[in-house]
Amino acid sequence: MSKELPPQRSAARTTAVRSRKRVAPLDGEQAARVRILANASTVWIVDPIVSRAFIRERQERGIDKWDEVWDGVYVVPPLANNPHQNLVGTLQVIVFQVIQQEGLWSVFPGSNVSGRR
Repeated sequence: MSKELPPQRSAARTTAVRSRKRVAPLDGEQAARVRILANASTVWIVDPIVSRAFIRERQERGIDKWDEVWDGVYVVPPLANNPHQNLVGTLQVIVFQVIQQEGLWSVFPGSNVSGRR
């Protein structure tokens, strides 16, 4: 036998039910892990076996499309965010107007530019 809830007067009166589950406080090791995840921006894997396993896993998962190697250092760049994309678009328009419309060269936004051979 279930109780029926009283009808709501308006959608604005709808409230979320708070969970009564208690969350245990973080111990020292858990707190340290949370701080590391929040503050680390660079990871160096010095062990060659672990490095190869990391690279192999990225390749097998197909998430290595933008990974690069710079002077023997495997680099996993962050994905471009909206401010980055906005800057790229703005620069592309400027370069297009100055270079391509004058017939000096072609403009290819998003192309990789490097002096390396």
